Amino acid sequence: QAARETLTRFRKLYDEALFHGTLLTGLDQDASRVATLRATREALALYGIDADSAGGAIRVESHLDDAERREVETDCYELLLVHADAISPPPSSKDTEGARAGNSRALRILDRAEALGGPSPALQMRRAEYRSRLGDEAGARADRERAEGLTPRRPVDAFLLGEYWYRAGEFERAIRAFEAALRLKPDHFWAQYFLAAAQLKLDRPATAKVGLTACLALRDDFLWVYLLRGYAHGELKEFEAAEADFARVLDSRPDELATYGAYVNRGGMRVRGGKAAEAVADLERAIKLRPAQYQAFANLGQAFQALDRPREALGQLDLAIQRAPEVASLHRKRAQLLRELRELPAALAGYTEASRLDPPGGRLQAEDEKDRGRILHELKQYDDALRAYERAGAVLKDDRELRRLQADAFLAVNKGKDALDALNRYLDSGNADPASFRLRGFERQKQGDAAGALADFTASLTLDPKSAPTRARRGWGFLNESARLALDDFDQAIKLDPLDGDLYNGRGYAHALLGHPREAVSDADRAIELGPRSPDPRARLGLLYNAACVHAHASGSEAHGPDAPDLATRHRDRAVELLRKALDLLPAEARAPFLRQAAEDPAFLSLRDHHGLQRLVAEFAPPVSPPRP
Repeated sequence: QAARETLTRFRKLYDEALFHGTLLTGLDQDASRVATLRATREALALYGIDADSAGGAIRVESHLDDAERREVETDCYELLLVHADAISPPPSSKDTEGARAGNSRALRILDRAEALGGPSPALQMRRAEYRSRLGDEAGARADRERAEGLTPRRPVDAFLLGEYWYRAGEFERAIRAFEAALRLKPDHFWAQYFLAAAQLKLDRPATAKVGLTACLALRDDFLWVYLLRGYAHGELKEFEAAEADFARVLDSRPDELATYGAYVNRGGMRVRGGKAAEAVADLERAIKLRPAQYQAFANLGQAFQALDRPREALGQLDLAIQRAPEVASLHRKRAQLLRELRELPAALAGYTEASRLDPPGGRLQAEDEKDRGRILHELKQYDDALRAYERAGAVLKDDRELRRLQADAFLAVNKGKDALDALNRYLDSGNADPASFRLRGFERQKQGDAAGALADFTASLTLDPKSAPTRARRGWGFLNESARLALDDFDQAIKLDPLDGDLYNGRGYAHALLGHPREAVSDADRAIELGPRSPDPRARLGLLYNAACVHAHASGSEAHGPDAPDLATRHRDRAVELLRKALDLLPAEARAPFLRQAAEDPAFLSLRDHHGLQRLVAEFAPPVSPPRP
């Protein structure tokens, strides 16, 4: 009877040790580590093993049968490896005397484990990791090579290798190892449990749910399986099933840890299910149970956010960060909320801290850099935004949105060629985005690629035929190719947006090119009457300039009738008047360059000898006399 009670106690402690290794309990990493150390130490002591001793036989009572003895020996071997993991300080720990002592101690525990259960890939990978943390890279390399030469032959070897990769965050590799363990032993409960946990880590709740149900077929008394399956149900929006699993946990009157986990996870699920008020009640119960833990505060912040109480949500996230300042996801969530509140400098600081805490060179850090870039862009710190986008792009090589963001930032700093390159990569990767085709067409137009610009405007209109700005942009492009096609585009654009004055300038110019002077000047006058769509002073300047072009070109079309000369003179006078109004909008130092450029514009060919234009040039852009010899 004593032997049976010892075995039952051992199995319970073994379960606790492995369970805390998944880090899905609602506890933080330090608390899980303490719980793991306690469970492994007590379990090993039941059979006379001191993890720090150099050897000694396992004291297994003779009352156990052979299968039970083998189970105890295998599980003790496993617990020694788990204990070593808990003893070794994490990689984020500083290189202190205490950290070095912990890694040295972990290596001695592995020696004890190897004496008990022999070598295995999992043991060698752990040995390599601890040596690396001690700075012994040569020894670590040798251990890795030895691990690669070993094949897991026992279920425990495959399982422990999977557990190693799981702890390292290499979940795909962990899954392959757990599947190998299950092939060797289909009823290996912990391999099935960790396999489901890895699927949850990879955001595959449907697959995890199937695995957790398989766990229940092996052990329907392990409450945490119901808790994790409830979480998976919630992620799949199967809220009724999730409620049933969480109720099963709570109705069983679990210990404080399981109760806390149930309330934390049910609260998070209820937020997603639209029951934020009920979620608040769950999460407040969890906080009363374990006020030093951060997870309930973080989920409570999400509940307040769902209830449109953003300031209270922010306060809860602050409390969570006070308890776990090293958790990057908390800083990320807080930054997201601050961004929604338009507190951009504070949001930027949050993303910066999240990026600092993220694993270096990983996807999470790249995503945080991308979000930093967005905010820097909004703050008009374009060069810093481009640097953030570049860091993100080193990892997010296939991120189409990132290329589009980079293009916008390049445009903001007048780097048209770089913007065009980013737009090319964005559109070539399969994005059918009318706004991006239009933007690339505009850039191609500025760089003299008229044919490419027209192709992009046409592609944009194929996707969005009711875009007046794109119709207008293509119309301006057609003016050099076909005034008739330009006229059709401007007609369509005006039907779509009859209050945009500059559309009438475009149509007026097309009429002038087609020899319709009266329609041309009528449209130009309508453009002046309506004004530009944008309040930007540059838009007003452009509208006046374009109207002047229409009047100047129309003066050359008045070639018939007795009043043609008078009309032509009137159009030229009006063109000069509009140019003067445009000059009035410019600062004094910008007027001479503007006027010299206008004088060279082919649209003003009919004004070259006009006295009005000559007076403007004499007043604002007189020729510079060469110095006397």
